[in-house]
Amino acid sequence: MPDAYPIHDLWIRPIRLDTIQAASVWHVLAFEDNVLGRFGSLQVIRLPAGVETPFRVHNRSDEVWGLIEGRAKCAWLDLRPNSPTRDQLYRAEFTQPTAMLAPFGVAFGARAVDGTALLLRVMTESEAQPDEARTLEWPEGA
Repeated sequence: MPDAYPIHDLWIRPIRLDTIQAASVWHVLAFEDNVLGRFGSLQVIRLPAGVETPFRVHNRSDEVWGLIEGRAKCAWLDLRPNSPTRDQLYRAEFTQPTAMLAPFGVAFGARAVDGTALLLRVMTESEAQPDEARTLEWPEGA
């Protein structure tokens, strides 16, 4: 994975996997990562092959996504008005367990490739908040 990404504040790293007495433990996020300032919700998402999440941008919520199993194509689009990387689109494909941040104001979506993808999503806010998020069209070629 590159040391720098074309979107300011983007954070991507491998997920460490430990096996403890035949149980698999994926270490997606720790307090020490200093990525999220609060907790709003947690979801586990199973995407069948070719299925995608909505391409969404959140006004207040940071999101950490973790690809646990499978293969996924992900896309980020920086829509923050004062960001040095405004309007920058970044695409990446992951085949190994990977954690990634979608900062508030950056649209994000994931698509399963070649089979089912299992993802974890942690948000700093709840989507039940009015006007918290909006769904956009997936970018061309993403």
